[in-house]
Amino acid sequence: MSPDEQTPTPGEALLALPTPENRWSPRDDEYATEPGELLLCALLWSHDDPARVLAHTRLLRPADFFYPTHGRIFATISDLAERGAPTDTAAVLEDLRRTGDLTGHKGRQLADALAAATVAGADPHSVSDHALAMVLGAFRRGYRSAGHAMLAAADSYTSTELDHHFAALVRSHAAARQRIAAIATALHQANPLEDT
Repeated sequence: MSPDEQTPTPGEALLALPTPENRWSPRDDEYATEPGELLLCALLWSHDDPARVLAHTRLLRPADFFYPTHGRIFATISDLAERGAPTDTAAVLEDLRRTGDLTGHKGRQLADALAAATVAGADPHSVSDHALAMVLGAFRRGYRSAGHAMLAAADSYTSTELDHHFAALVRSHAAARQRIAAIATALHQANPLEDT
């Protein structure tokens, strides 16, 4: 590094983060299918292999999804799989109807998201790849959220509170890294966080 180039301070690095309204979302590329939608599609079309659906739903959680509607659909698939019930689109739709989740505007959004996921074009045999992509995306979003949380905390927390807040964020991300490694192992995939 030349003397003219200076390493940004941690505060400058955090200030370089995008504002919430300018953050990346999975739909920034209008031609790309959102990873959560692809995972849901692969799970829905894996309905003829209940063991595969159950194995994958036990590794993930609704909070891994960027869109709450996708998380809700995933929760329904997971619940059906745990009960040994069918997990195809019709079964998921019926369960959402039974629980009252399809009423009103949010219900319409949920039904639309289920329809879009059903025809997203994911190969059921690629469900492991999509599951790993989901947790990796959630991990990266966690870093973005942590940056925004530190920016907000820097304006109002005491030095001691900042230290504790930062330590909690570090512990949280270390746990997330371990979770991704465990999921990659369970899926017989390479850990995407390992440097190559």
